[in-house]
Amino acid sequence: AAVPELNDEEKRDIESVLLHCEKNADTSVSNSALSHLSHGNRQLIDEAYRAPIVLAYNLRREIVKWRQGGMMKKPFRHVNEELEILDFVTQFSNAYHGLRILANTPFPFPLVQMGRTFLAFWVFTLPFALCSAQYELIGLLWCIF
Repeated sequence: AAVPELNDEEKRDIESVLLHCEKNADTSVSNSALSHLSHGNRQLIDEAYRAPIVLAYNLRREIVKWRQGGMMKKPFRHVNEELEILDFVTQFSNAYHGLRILANTPFPFPLVQMGRTFLAFWVFTLPFALCSAQYELIGLLWCIF
């Protein structure tokens, strides 16, 4: 399965993590070895859900890149700075996961049924609450319904 968001280096990195390969070992893996990890055809919503996960992966990779000899304009002043920045990415991932669970959780039917009942009761009793000496009940019923 092709992942258009990742370049070849990122794909090899993910394959080595998923397949527990050594960094120095050959990480070229045939498609048949990865076929059990494939999810089949993805829909647009699946692709939209993947974007923050890929963003978090790329952020973590860039944060720790200096360890492998990457250039930084300004190195971390303290060792805990890197950990705090990585913690921010983790908090982002946890918040996103919570929102994803909330978006995919079905609404409980008894709550919907109770809401419909209260709404019907409110709509049918509203004319009586608005009724006063100035307006007649029939006129209010006609306006509301």
